[in-house]
Amino acid sequence: MRARLAGLGRPKFVRDTLAAQGTGIVQAGTYLATSILIARALGPHETGRWSAALEIALLVTYVCSAGLETAAVSRYAEVVVRDDERGKVEVLAGLLKLGGLLAVLVAVLVACFGPDFAEASYGDRAVGQAAAWLGLTAAIELWRTLAVAALTGARRWAAFARFDIAANLLRLGLVVVAVVVFGTLEALVVAALAHAVVSASLGLLAYGSARRDGGPFAPPALREVFAAVPRAPIGRFFGLTWMLAVNKTVHRTVTRLGMVVIPGLAVLMVDGQGMAEGAAYKVAFVLNLVLQNAVGAIASVFLSTLGHKLDEAPLSEQGGLLRRVSLTAGCLSIAATLASVPLAWLAIRYGYGEGFEGAFEPFLLLAVANLFLGFGVIVGPFYIYADRLRASVIQNIVYAGLVLAAMAWAVPRYGPLGVAGAVGFGHALLLGHLVYVALWYRRQRVSSGGDTRHG
Repeated sequence: MRARLAGLGRPKFVRDTLAAQGTGIVQAGTYLATSILIARALGPHETGRWSAALEIALLVTYVCSAGLETAAVSRYAEVVVRDDERGKVEVLAGLLKLGGLLAVLVAVLVACFGPDFAEASYGDRAVGQAAAWLGLTAAIELWRTLAVAALTGARRWAAFARFDIAANLLRLGLVVVAVVVFGTLEALVVAALAHAVVSASLGLLAYGSARRDGGPFAPPALREVFAAVPRAPIGRFFGLTWMLAVNKTVHRTVTRLGMVVIPGLAVLMVDGQGMAEGAAYKVAFVLNLVLQNAVGAIASVFLSTLGHKLDEAPLSEQGGLLRRVSLTAGCLSIAATLASVPLAWLAIRYGYGEGFEGAFEPFLLLAVANLFLGFGVIVGPFYIYADRLRASVIQNIVYAGLVLAAMAWAVPRYGPLGVAGAVGFGHALLLGHLVYVALWYRRQRVSSGGDTRHG
């Protein structure tokens, strides 16, 4: 594991990171553009209904899949490094087998409980019915996940970037048609399903192109993968890699939960402003997503050299190295956050327009919370390097429980501000990880009796 982290200092990793960040920037940009288009075309209430339907489906998908794509990419990368052709087939076949089962679970759960949940929570059964249709995208996008695992696991970042950017741009086009020509919730559901089909098709085309290119990193023939599905082992997706995936899933689930909770206030309000409040928080979330991409780009600059430096530094210097990286990344994140505030105000005022003014204050709270992410850039590499991922998972689950408790208390009282505050509280708990890092190095120094050799 340390050898893998040390590889983060190589030039190829830097190029791969830049390619990944490029796709992230395009994704965030198209996400922002579609968010503005939907808001202007549908207005606050209908935008809130769309957001609630989408988030119900996504929440169930995130909980059920529990980072399957992340685990698949990691496992496929391992067999590529070993030049294990049989292993490639087994990993991809296992992905289809486990992913197919989970996709069926998602579709059944959302279809069976989505409409009743929406009626009980929002007084709007149609929102749950829309979510049930959106729950089908998990099965369709499994083919995209297959391509992502085969391409990124073999470090074919350029091929991945081409198909992912194309899929995001086509999503923007589909949303334009849905809101300009039809302007209904149902049209957006159709557009989402169409995008899932397009994304899966582009992924399979990219997979086939990589197969035709040949070479040691070429993915196996799809017919071999399909034939291996019935007997494919799925146990390889669990273990250390799964812990990384669970960490990611906990974060994504908690931060999105507010977009399901807030519209529930609509049933308590005669004027139905709960959906409008949900839409306001979704706008704040999207704007913050763009900011998080900027913070992620800052983090990637340091991650490109951090692994190599940790591997080279003696134990006595590692703590100081991590502290300097944390402070530098945190300060740059502060600068990015300060620059984002006037830009977010302009986007809300002139982009989203009337009815979405309530998004600015939640955005401010979420933006401030991002500062903790900047200072915490060292947390992930540390837990991998120190082989303490299990401790990280336990801490994150505890933190998620605290955030959910804070959300349950704050949402009925403060609406979108309550959710943003609870999420910010969760990000502030990242300081607990930083304290753990400091204490770990202190214990290591004491147990080594002051030995400064490489630890």
